[in-house]
Amino acid sequence: MSVSYQEQNAYQAQFLEAELQASWQYKAAQEDTRAFRHDVQNNLTVIAMMMQEGKIEDAQHYLNDLRSEISALSPKVVTGDEMVDALISAKLARISECGITFRMDGVIDGGLNWKPMDICTVFANLLDNAIEAAANTENGFIDLEFKKSEHHRLIRASNNCAEELDCDALMLSDSHFTSKQDKALHGYGIGNIRKTVEKNGGMMKVSCAEHVFTMEIILPKNL
Repeated sequence: MSVSYQEQNAYQAQFLEAELQASWQYKAAQEDTRAFRHDVQNNLTVIAMMMQEGKIEDAQHYLNDLRSEISALSPKVVTGDEMVDALISAKLARISECGITFRMDGVIDGGLNWKPMDICTVFANLLDNAIEAAANTENGFIDLEFKKSEHHRLIRASNNCAEELDCDALMLSDSHFTSKQDKALHGYGIGNIRKTVEKNGGMMKVSCAEHVFTMEIILPKNL
């Protein structure tokens, strides 16, 4: 029992460390973007000089190179929370490789204001579970939605799945329910999401109907 517990803790620690590392790398890339924006005025000055000197073709090439660089640096995900952006962006390559359609709607007004580790625990587990399930379907999809009302915020994540899931078993605090072969190590994701959400003043519920799994996270608006 002690060895099993240590293995589970070691797995979780490695998982979170890897996710956070990916996030910091993404944030470093965002710093590069800000540095590029700082140089925009200089680039525009060069283009203007080329135009004045009649070097129209050179100016066009310079402008095309500039546009390509801007496109490469532009953030692909904008939720209103940089850490959430980082985690979603870090998963996009894997989502694409699996042929999964990813859709996102809405923003997190003002950000979550959570600790980075908490954001990582929720969104990394949420996305990993969704990717694993959707990848095993014909037309896999993941929908991520952010909404707000007068008093609450809602984060809703939906994905299709090959089998109907027992959501009651999934939500049991002592349940290690998982579709993965390594049940001992991979059955803690949903529980960790719920604990983290509740720690931050929210609540979570899950449902599954017609082979679509949905997780809803409800948070007070001021958090």
